[in-house]
Amino acid sequence: MLSIGEFSRACQVTIKTLRHYDKIDLLKPAYIDEQSGYRYYETEQVSQLLLIQRLKRYGFSLAEIQQLLFTKDKCLLAAKLSAQKNILEQQLAQVSVIMYELEQHLADFERTGDIMSYQNKYQIVLKETGDLAVVGCRQQMSVDDFGQAYGKLFERVAREHCQPTGPAVVWNEGVWVRRGESRCLYLHVRGNASPPEVLLWKWNLWHTGLFSEPLVPGLLRTNACR
Repeated sequence: MLSIGEFSRACQVTIKTLRHYDKIDLLKPAYIDEQSGYRYYETEQVSQLLLIQRLKRYGFSLAEIQQLLFTKDKCLLAAKLSAQKNILEQQLAQVSVIMYELEQHLADFERTGDIMSYQNKYQIVLKETGDLAVVGCRQQMSVDDFGQAYGKLFERVAREHCQPTGPAVVWNEGVWVRRGESRCLYLHVRGNASPPEVLLWKWNLWHTGLFSEPLVPGLLRTNACR
C-alpha cells in the first residue's frame, strides 16, 4: 500500500486534494490507521485517480465526475463525453477567433506603432432618413444568436411576401456586449408587413472587421421604434 504522500507524488496531485476527494467521497483511501489517522491507498487506485484528473481536464466538475465514475450506464457516459466534446469544440472555435484578432491587432501595432490603429476599420456615417418600414424582433440574445434570429426574420419576410430593401439593423439599449441582453433586430422591407413597424434610422455604422469585435456603443440610435 502507498501512504498518502507516496500516492500524491505518484499521481502528481497534492495531499490537500486527496483529502478533499476523501471528504466528498470521490476517492476514498483503501485504509485509514485508527491510531495515527494516516491514509493509505492501493496501487490499483492510481488508475482511478488518473481518470479523475483526466475528466477534470475535459472540464467536468467534481460532482459530474462523481456521477460518471459510479454510473453503470454506458449510454449516459457516451452522451456526457460527447456533450463535453461539443463544448470544447465551441471553446476552441472562440479561442481561434480571438487568436486571429490578436494576430491582426499585433500586426497593425507593429506596422503603425499605434495600439488603437485597429479602430480605423470603423466608418461612421451620419444619415438622416424618413420613416422606414421594417420587420423586426426584440428578444434576449447574444451576438452568437444573431444568425438564428435573422433567419426567422427572413422566413417572416418570405411568408408575408415582403422584399428586403436595405441592410440589417441591430439596435441596442446601452453598451454593445456579447452576453445575452435585450436587442432589437430589423430588416428594411417593401411590402405589407403585419403588424406595421416604423423605424427612423438616424445613425449608420459600417464595420469591416470581424463580427465578434465589439462596436462603439451609442453610435446606432433610433428616433422612433414602435
